[in-house]
Amino acid sequence: MNKDVTFVVPIFDLKEDRINNLKFVLPYILKTGYPTILVEQISGHESPIKQIVEDISKAAGNLNFEHVLYVHSNPLIHKTGMINSVVFSKVKTKYVWVNDVDFYMRYETVLKSEWDADFIQPYDFAKKLNKEDSDGIRSGKNMRIDFSDENADYLSLYGALSFIFEKKSFVDLKGMDETLFGWAKEDEEFYYRLITNRIPIKKFKERGIHLWHPITNVSQNKNAPSKKAKETRDMAVITCHFNWGGFINPVRNLHRFIRQMQIDNIPLFGVELSLTDKFETAGIE
Repeated sequence: MNKDVTFVVPIFDLKEDRINNLKFVLPYILKTGYPTILVEQISGHESPIKQIVEDISKAAGNLNFEHVLYVHSNPLIHKTGMINSVVFSKVKTKYVWVNDVDFYMRYETVLKSEWDADFIQPYDFAKKLNKEDSDGIRSGKNMRIDFSDENADYLSLYGALSFIFEKKSFVDLKGMDETLFGWAKEDEEFYYRLITNRIPIKKFKERGIHLWHPITNVSQNKNAPSKKAKETRDMAVITCHFNWGGFINPVRNLHRFIRQMQIDNIPLFGVELSLTDKFETAGIE
């Protein structure tokens, strides 16, 4: 089924590993044949990866590809501005599919499915790969991704990694919040806006992968805990848990969350709500 959609891939300050991610992900998007806009935030007037992008585009043979420069003097990523600028001024299709440079999934499967919502999350959850697995996949190695690995990190949030929206509905919401700079907060804000306005989100049962790259300095996000706060334990986290249905995934997610707090040396306090005198968190330290 043909879709009236444009892919938008925002990028900023790509180093070696993320350039390799671009070389892996972008050709798959271009091979769909749909219009694709790679929007790159720069501070000058020339893209540092111009030749790399031209080589990828030429190899894919997608004539509907455009590399757009988003000039901004702020040293932090302005992802909200990149997305808004191309959606408002460049996109001519009904739908927009925003996809991060580090995220890959079976795009064709979603493109062949029925889209009956204005806001769509094309994946159920995504697994964060380590460097070894990412290197293997990017080199063309045939690998089986274990999505049942309880020790892995998984991501699932509308507005993060890869998301689809109907352009008119996006414009009606005034797009992304351009007051946000840095990493991560823009997806949470946009998702929260949809939820508070009771706007439904369709989610497909597909899975994706998040290719490895060095962790960006969290200090770019003014709302993120600083390294000093983590090391001195000058902060704490309170989490709430309830699982009345007895499902396994909430328990797994809780354990992953606890492990991450331990890794970051952040004191964690938990509150569990139960309908009986039995608690799933009993005994967890």
